[in-house]
Amino acid sequence: MSGHYVIAVETNIPDLEYDDTPLAKIVASTLESEGRTRASIDVILVDDEYLRELKREYFGIDAFTDVIAFRLNPYEAPEIEGEIYISLHRAIAQAEQYDITADMELLRLASHGTLHLMGYEDDIPEQKQRMTAKEDKQLRAFREPLVITGLPADE
Repeated sequence: MSGHYVIAVETNIPDLEYDDTPLAKIVASTLESEGRTRASIDVILVDDEYLRELKREYFGIDAFTDVIAFRLNPYEAPEIEGEIYISLHRAIAQAEQYDITADMELLRLASHGTLHLMGYEDDIPEQKQRMTAKEDKQLRAFREPLVITGLPADE
């Protein structure tokens, strides 16, 4: 990788077993593809309710969502500092809907969140198509990596 990236992956889901390498790689690859050379990004895998609460608190919308990205420094800054929150529950449900693996959907959401941190928006169809094309390009480089290696036992 040509840039200097600090990418951390964590979760708030107890006993979730995962490999953070594929998520870190797609975030770095997405940054690199846009010519961004410095970034410090945390990717946090969360449950549905946690992300719903973030959406309610920060956007005033009470709804489930798949990914929320927070830029922590000005968009004009050369280095990107941010957080990407991904709902594991939404990723699994969407993967079934799109007939892909949950791992591939997690990677798409990580790339999508990274694009948001770089200032991309998806409020109108043209913007959404542009982001999806960039995500698709990133996903083509991956061969069904294993992100989630063990789900917590149902209580």
